[in-house]
Amino acid sequence: MAAGTPQNSAFEWLAANANLDDYTDETKLARYALATFHYSTDGPTSWDPTIRDNGWLTDIPECEWASTANGRCTDGIYPSLTVDFVGVSGQLPPEVGMLTGLSRLSVRSNGAGSSTLSGSLPSSIGSLTDMVTIRLNDNEIGGTLPTAIGLMTSLRVLLLSGNSIGGNIPSEIGLIDGNT
Repeated sequence: MAAGTPQNSAFEWLAANANLDDYTDETKLARYALATFHYSTDGPTSWDPTIRDNGWLTDIPECEWASTANGRCTDGIYPSLTVDFVGVSGQLPPEVGMLTGLSRLSVRSNGAGSSTLSGSLPSSIGSLTDMVTIRLNDNEIGGTLPTAIGLMTSLRVLLLSGNSIGGNIPSEIGLIDGNT
């Protein structure tokens, strides 16, 4: 990991945690993925302090880190990464794909003139097979939809309006069964 990257910052934060040896492998992965998300989206500087300073990157369980949905873990699984309208900027990191129990990803912005996500959707998003809802409205996400989106067989809501996603809709999206 290169110094100064969100991944390195997340690794250093996790490695310095006094409780690291007490965490399960799943907890370590979730905390690393969430910390990488935090650093990749300018959490330390651009997020609204009411969210940023309410548990994020602390020793309290990641299920208690603030979000705009106040989602809680179920059986140790982090189900909802929801930080709408709080100044999230930067890029959605590939590590979000490590949150395999995620069923909701919502990072909506206020649109032009506000902090927004940019870059493209990582193909690792396809590993989120329990995902039901993705809401990334009014950001500056570009590129094309990854073909791995077809692996998200539980997906029911995909809101990407107000972005700059181009190209064709991948045929793999037809693999999503709307009846399950």
